[in-house]
Parts: sequence; C-alpha cells; structure tokens
Amino acid sequence: MDNVPNKKASVESLRTEHADLDCELAGLRRLLASEFEWPALEAALSSVARRLEKHFEFEESAGYFAEVLELDPNRNRQVERLHDEHSHMRDELRKARQMIVEGTQREAIRSLLNDVLALQQDHEVRETELLIDVFNTDTGCGD
Repeated sequence: MDNVPNKKASVESLRTEHADLDCELAGLRRLLASEFEWPALEAALSSVARRLEKHFEFEESAGYFAEVLELDPNRNRQVERLHDEHSHMRDELRKARQMIVEGTQREAIRSLLNDVLALQQDHEVRETELLIDVFNTDTGCGD
C-alpha cells in the first residue's frame, strides 16, 4: 500500500523546516559579512547552534532517514553521510564558540563559520533531493 500523503507531508515538513532554518542562517551570514562586534557574533552563534540542534533533532526524530531506508535500503551510504554531517556541523559550531572564547582572530572564525554555512546549504539540498527521489520512486510490483 502506497503512503503518498505521508510521503508528501514528510517532504513538505522538511521544506518548511529548511525555510525556517534558512532565515536564521541568513542573519549569521549577514553578520559574518560585516565588521561584527564580538558580543553580536556570540549571540548569533548561540542562536544558530540552538536552531541547528533543534533542526537536526527534528530530522532525526521525525524518521525521515528511517523512511528513506525502509523504501530504499540501498541509500544507506547517503543516509549515513547525512548523519555524519550533522555530527560534523555540531562539532564545528562548538569549535567556533571555543575560538571566540579564546580570542581567535576574526578571519579564522569567519572562515570556519562560512565553511559550516556552505556545508549546511549543500547538506540541505542533498537531503531534500534524497527524500524527493526516494519518495517519488515507485518500487511496487505494479498491477
């Protein structure tokens, strides 16, 4: 039995979640492009870290990856890579926060955070494409 409404709802939920996250990340991008004040960067980074954690928990707990693997077990490497990227981005954000505490030069922090933002953007695209691809593939036997 095909679960099309649930698949569509899953993709739409993820798109909405990505759009909300993109708004938060845009603020950090604007800040990094400016001659930011350290307290403003600390506040923005804390906010983004909380938002990303909430986002990753949403993706991981909503069962998107489990649904993908149930529909197409051959996507295990792609799903594993996406999970690994969540961990990597969490680690990089903690590293950036520590760099701020240690008084690391502005350009080093800017570079690290821009790398994380680029990875997040690429990650979202691949994640959405995976869901759409798997959910739009008919793996049934036919009539």
